Amino acid sequence: MRRNNAIKSSIKKYKILLIVLVATLIVIIGLMINRTMKYDSAEEQAQNILNAMAEIKVLDGNALEVAVENTKMDGHQVIGSIKIDSVGLEYPILDETTEATLALAITKLSGPDLNTNGNVTLAGHNNRNGKLFSKLPNVKVGDVIEITDMKNNTVQYKVYKTYTVDPTDISCTYTTDPNKKEITLITCTLGAIKRIVVKASEI
Repeated sequence: MRRNNAIKSSIKKYKILLIVLVATLIVIIGLMINRTMKYDSAEEQAQNILNAMAEIKVLDGNALEVAVENTKMDGHQVIGSIKIDSVGLEYPILDETTEATLALAITKLSGPDLNTNGNVTLAGHNNRNGKLFSKLPNVKVGDVIEITDMKNNTVQYKVYKTYTVDPTDISCTYTTDPNKKEITLITCTLGAIKRIVVKASEI
């Protein structure tokens, strides 16, 4: 009798454990689906912004100013775009770096206006899914990066150095030559242990 009660108790415990495991799995799957939907939505928004930027290239004067002012992504100001053909990367650039903007596109971390003298630093998430700056580790020395600002100016930069640093090392953001146009791209390594840095200067 006691043995039967013990068996019934064990079966009951296993059933409860199974229910908890299934419920946990459902929650995890739901979170993954929600995250994927957010990524897809951000990708669609980014493409729409790039299309809009292509259309305003034919504008000038007041019409251009109005179009630029109204070019926003989830309420965040778009200041240009980045394109790296060698890795199939193209995204809008947002005017500030926050958790909200990093989830949407590439962001300006520091430096002067795009395509002006000095070192402009851009940041983006490495989401391990080929989106945003996930492809940045594949960028090589000699690759060309195109930065287009909202004045319809496109400047090409050639990569001259790639390396990794500790998260606390921000020396890569410094301007070393105020008379030279440079860009610095930053993303995390997988696991966010290090930061991947790509340096490029105007061709």
